[in-house]
Amino acid sequence: MRDDIVQGRLQRLPPDEGVADLDIYMLWSQDRKLSAAEAAFIDALNVFIDGQRKVLSSSVALNSFA
Repeated sequence: MRDDIVQGRLQRLPPDEGVADLDIYMLWSQDRKLSAAEAAFIDALNVFIDGQRKVLSSSVALNSFA
């Protein structure tokens, strides 16, 4: 991937400004055993989502005092 970035084939998206607000729905079968990579991705995604919930809930709590 580094070669692709150096050669200009891939570019980092701006993390602060964002590109678009999108709803994303992920579905998977609970009957199927996930690969190690799939399980790690879903675990990381859940940690991220939990962190965003905390940020949003604290933001809402601060705004209610304004």
